[in-house]
Amino acid sequence: EIHNPGPGDVNLTGWKLHDDKGPNDNKAFTFMAGTSITTLSASAYVVLCTKLDDATTSPQFGIGGDDTVSLIDATGTLVSTSGVLQDQGGYNLTWALDSNSGTYRYTATPTPGASNVITSPRAASASLLITEVADKGTSNACPSDQDWVEIHNPGPGDVNLTGWKLHDDKGPNDNKAFTFMAGTSITTLSASAYVVLCTKLDDATTSPQFGIGGDDTVSLIDATGTLVSTSGVLQDQGGYNLTWALDSNSGTYRYTATPTPGASNVITSPRAASASLLITEVADKGTSNA
Repeated sequence: EIHNPGPGDVNLTGWKLHDDKGPNDNKAFTFMAGTSITTLSASAYVVLCTKLDDATTSPQFGIGGDDTVSLIDATGTLVSTSGVLQDQGGYNLTWALDSNSGTYRYTATPTPGASNVITSPRAASASLLITEVADKGTSNACPSDQDWVEIHNPGPGDVNLTGWKLHDDKGPNDNKAFTFMAGTSITTLSASAYVVLCTKLDDATTSPQFGIGGDDTVSLIDATGTLVSTSGVLQDQGGYNLTWALDSNSGTYRYTATPTPGASNVITSPRAASASLLITEVADKGTSNA
């Protein structure tokens, strides 16, 4: 969706919309003269559905979970970009510009062709949630500070996990994907309860044997193979006692310096106890004043 918030119409002839392959990719979309979307009126929205038959009004590129969608004008100047999607989307979950904060986040209320409405993507979530991931370990969870994953059952009923799988980005068929077995201490996750799975412990019936990389993805599927919850792609900014945690206020994941294995997440800035110096700003395309 593209919006024209200004007071004047905009002629889009020669403008381009592209994904992370760039404006010169053969599937980059060019706005053409004489089509129904050549001009975007003041205050109007246009919704571009991808891969329709009419390539004059429909972009032919797909949008990946960690893709970037950008709009450039006829001179090649960047006009707007979505930034990198955080690979936490799903059906009826969209990456939307929050007018209150000026940043993008996921919403469970898609509003194509209208002002965005931001609602938590976890509000109508599946029965269980991956709520915290420690890819560098913490001091308060596992016997030797191993990586760990926390799963929460926010519902009112117990959930039998027999046959469910937890896996990293290698997928559920990888030989280190973890299968919940009948008759173990973690077969059933009680209502409102949490379970913390420390990785690479001796007992492989209760401990996943895969490691968690800094840019890994941890996913939970049920016994039918249906995705129940995913951490999305970790942003490779974790560290010892820094975990990738589900923020209940925003419904998205972020790093926290307060690991809470087996309890509700507490979100605190991972920079609070940081080193003496901080990288505070980066211009990857330059600026006119520096």
